[in-house]
Amino acid sequence: MVDPALTPVSQTTISHHQGYMLWHMFRTVVLLEEQVRARDDPQLGALLDRIRAGVQTHQDLDLLNTKLVDRSQITFNSGLRAITPLNRNRWSLNMEAVVDWARFHKRHISIFVSMHTWRCTPSQDELARTIEQGDNSNCKIPGIFFYAQGMPVVMNKNIYTGLKIVNGAEFTAVDIIPDPKYLGYHLADDVTIHFGPPLGILLQSTETKNLTIPSLPPETVLIRPISHTVDPTNSRFRFLSGKCTRRGLPVVPAFVLTDYKAQGKTFVEVLLELRGNRITNGQPSKCDFTSLYVQLSRCRTLQGIKLLSPIRQQDFIGNKLDQTIVDAMQRLRNLADDTRRMYEA
Repeated sequence: MVDPALTPVSQTTISHHQGYMLWHMFRTVVLLEEQVRARDDPQLGALLDRIRAGVQTHQDLDLLNTKLVDRSQITFNSGLRAITPLNRNRWSLNMEAVVDWARFHKRHISIFVSMHTWRCTPSQDELARTIEQGDNSNCKIPGIFFYAQGMPVVMNKNIYTGLKIVNGAEFTAVDIIPDPKYLGYHLADDVTIHFGPPLGILLQSTETKNLTIPSLPPETVLIRPISHTVDPTNSRFRFLSGKCTRRGLPVVPAFVLTDYKAQGKTFVEVLLELRGNRITNGQPSKCDFTSLYVQLSRCRTLQGIKLLSPIRQQDFIGNKLDQTIVDAMQRLRNLADDTRRMYEA
């Protein structure tokens, strides 16, 4: 029998316990007033209040499901953004969005296939399935990157922390530098495909204002390709017979975001998919409470909310915070009260 004390412990488990210990060391707490995006829309504000309290109703569900739009009616050329926890839906929607946005603004579309270096001889099926796998929390590089000048993009990796060029930060793609080794092939008059990553992409945002880097256009930063080892031990790449290295940009279009990267952002018009982030027997899992609340609270008004798919009853009715999180939040409130009393004493 194996001694439990000698059982290997993963770094994730160690980090979790270290974070838990640190959490209990906090004694001085100041709670800030919540930012309420929906303060100008009483109907949406009341709905979010009910969701926070876990008392959302069937009437709320029916009201939200009137926001369902047909896929053919979705257009990203006027500022619409989308949020989905399902990576595969995000990948395909972002590709559609770049094409839609670029053609509306009369911009050329460039497609860059990330470079894959194999440590074995892959089958055609392995090759195709690997390339079609986009970015996720483990692999920061998309297999295929759609680009159009001026489109919004989001960073997948911390690159220059001091300049706030970090995971989740949004930028405008100012220009791209194709690698002469990977010539472009025309798929259409306005579409070119390159079978390899670009040398770099120039990005711009309010954070780069007044920034000047030698040899670069003013107020821009250059992001270069990075490499990542794709391993068959990863659940998304179990079909591989061996490891390979993917090289490409740690950047993706920002028309469609994950619920995680949507946190902190506010949109006038937003397309939502209130589903879980796992697929079982062809069906998405139940929507996580945090995802439910984050998605619905990204919009300023109820009128600006649209649905990509209907909300199922299990995704909405009775969906509330886990009791351990409720208890942790109450602990913070109690500590905040203690801190205030000590300050006022």
